[in-house]
Amino acid sequence: MARPAFIAAVLATSILAGCAGPQAYRERREHLLSAAGFQLLPATRPDVAARLSHLPPHRLVWQGHAGKLTFLYADPEVCRCLFVGSEANYQAYRRMQFQRHVVAQSRAAAQMNLNAATWGPGWGSGWGPWGMPSPYGWW
Repeated sequence: MARPAFIAAVLATSILAGCAGPQAYRERREHLLSAAGFQLLPATRPDVAARLSHLPPHRLVWQGHAGKLTFLYADPEVCRCLFVGSEANYQAYRRMQFQRHVVAQSRAAAQMNLNAATWGPGWGSGWGPWGMPSPYGWW
């Protein structure tokens, strides 16, 4: 029951965020990582600070240890923290990324359809209530 509300909240957040700069993109990514179950480890501990300095910034990388995959995301600028997650967390993150992409594509398609329906030759578009326009003009 809470799952549709959670998905709606994530989608609303991504819609409201719009097309912003790289800083906003990184923050959205970090929100998705948190929502997917990644653990946030602040760089106040010396071991986390050491790992943070050796990982590429703002890139999701994986490491294998004892037959298990661990996914790491280092943010030395915004939150000075390290996100750590399992393979299940990564799959949830990818699923949410895909849902956000589908919403963006749907919004773009809806906007193009609206533009095509309201702008064009004559009243509405050439594909308005009279069907396909004639190559010789309007009949």
